[in-house]
Amino acid sequence: MQGNVGDPDQVNDMIECTERALGPIDTLVANAVAYHRFTRGPFEEFAWPDFQDVVIGEVAAVYFPARAIVPKMIERGHGTIIVVSSLAGRGSTAGISPHATGKAAVEGFVRALATELGPRQIRVNTVAPGFTTTDEALANMLEGSAQAIVNRTPLGRPGTPDDVAGAIVLLTMDEASWLTGNYISAGGGLYMP
Repeated sequence: MQGNVGDPDQVNDMIECTERALGPIDTLVANAVAYHRFTRGPFEEFAWPDFQDVVIGEVAAVYFPARAIVPKMIERGHGTIIVVSSLAGRGSTAGISPHATGKAAVEGFVRALATELGPRQIRVNTVAPGFTTTDEALANMLEGSAQAIVNRTPLGRPGTPDDVAGAIVLLTMDEASWLTGNYISAGGGLYMP
């Protein structure tokens, strides 16, 4: 189901539709953004509205879905929230200051939620992918810079969507029931917290 994660009404509709079709939601994976346009460039060229759009959009994309599902999880006495972030929140690259700032804010939000919701048996964690190839066109577009990232990555290759999904699935397992407030770098060793 499609919807804008920055619009609380659409988020509520997505959750209601999903629960009608599949039953109660035990796991929320927040893997979207709610900004209008991702912009790259030097900090001094960012107008405040563009900077604010990305930062607020990163946070809103976690806030609204969490705000909608947390009361249901509290009522059931358990739940898992996994927020997909980015290595940019901890180790930024030039030209993406709004994105890095937004992801750092999201990570602070995750830690706050983990602390507050832990006593209610709701676990909240972050998975932060590194360079991940999602299709051949993206890999070709970034070929030069992508190779530089791969060369710095201890595992010596870009990630795949399955690599990131594996980290997310790990956090949903019963065997991970003691994990909350964690930051999992799914970046092939590029960033080691």
